[in-house]
Parts: sequence; C-alpha cells; structure tokens
Amino acid sequence: MADIEFDTTGPQPHRCNARIEDLIQTLYTGEWGGKVYPAWRSTWRCFFSSPGEEPKEPYIMFTDPKPYLVRRKKKSNQEKVEERLDRK
Repeated sequence: MADIEFDTTGPQPHRCNARIEDLIQTLYTGEWGGKVYPAWRSTWRCFFSSPGEEPKEPYIMFTDPKPYLVRRKKKSNQEKVEERLDRK
C-alpha cells in the first residue's frame, strides 16, 4: 500500500474538525447517554478552548483523526497514470 502524502502548505481544516466528525458519527448510533453526550461534550470543549489547549479525551468512533485534520495532497494526472501502470 502506498504512503499517503499530506499537504501542509494550503488552507487547513478547523482544529476541531476531527471532534465534529466524531460527533456526527456518534449521532448515527443513537446511544445518547453512552456515546453522543460524551462526543458533544468534547466537541463543545474543543470549540471554546484556546488553540493548542484542545481536549485530550479519546475519540469515540474512530482512532485516527489525522485525515480529518490535514488535507491530503492531490495527485497530478501524470502521477495517477503512473500509479495505474505500476499496479499491472
């Protein structure tokens, strides 16, 4: 499997983007006391915290928040063609 490259030069998602995604995923479970309320609480704390002082609580529905915090680097058409040729 190829390593994913991340773009750190362009605009970045909000620092609480992973917390919002975690909250949205927990809303689909419907477990209000067990999952939704803790996810809401950590999202709320993240929004009203200072940058760098986000909550350290673990995420509820997913374990790797990096894809939600940093944008993936887009591949050029040439790189996509080369990748397809390498698979064969």
